[in-house]
Amino acid sequence: MLRTGWIAGLLMLLWAAPAHASITIGQVAPVGFTPATCGPSSGAYTQPTVTSGASYVAPGPGTIISWSTRATGNSDQSMALKIFRPVGGDVYKTVTHDGPHPLTPSAVNTFPVDLAVERGDILGVDTSGTGNLVGCSFQVPGETRWGSFPEDPDDGEQAMFFSSPDYRVNASAEFDPTNSFSFAGTTRNKKKGRATTTLNIPGPGTVAVGGNGLTVQSQHAAGGTVAMGVIPSKKTRKKLSKKGKAPVTASFTYTPDGGTANTQSQALKLIKKKRR
Repeated sequence: MLRTGWIAGLLMLLWAAPAHASITIGQVAPVGFTPATCGPSSGAYTQPTVTSGASYVAPGPGTIISWSTRATGNSDQSMALKIFRPVGGDVYKTVTHDGPHPLTPSAVNTFPVDLAVERGDILGVDTSGTGNLVGCSFQVPGETRWGSFPEDPDDGEQAMFFSSPDYRVNASAEFDPTNSFSFAGTTRNKKKGRATTTLNIPGPGTVAVGGNGLTVQSQHAAGGTVAMGVIPSKKTRKKLSKKGKAPVTASFTYTPDGGTANTQSQALKLIKKKRR
């Protein structure tokens, strides 16, 4: 007979996670925005912090699958997306880029891409190829934008960035977080007939464990190592009391925030010492 209790419980946990497969990082300028215009010799711009709204920083490793910017009404505009990695102090390295692309005036322009990023990488823009002034940023009192003028670092190059107040970079991206994870080891509590399996997860998300003969457990973690209890169900506890051991298959599911779930299974033997 198929045991469905733990499956139903695990599915409920997964359904509670976000259904979409990507999250938005960065911010596109609103309609009617007051732009900071950039030209072909303006350097690059990035936004390591924000006072409100979506961060421009990748929360973990993953892939940027598209990026967007809202163009001003000028003709002959173009813009490139650049991804920057903090090196130390006010120095940033260009990791990768897309474009430049010509922009349709007075519209949100979106471009599909496939750019691998790491945790902590930051969105930025570059207008060095534009034929007319571009709204590279929009006015936000109290905000701080960072620019590399007069340098324009290419991929793999570093540059010193300088702060400028009251503007925010005009770009956002759809980010698909990596859902891979690995097992770091398992320990057993033979007194209680339980086990603890440690997982390595790449970024923030929810980890759940369940299986036939197990009680569903879940927790949200920021990333890194996560210890998950492998807890026997009532029926398995009875088996452990009689036989002292019970083989189980534990299914571990990691769902990165805003991403898709990934499940891996591990065969375990729960052991409980009989009382003397």
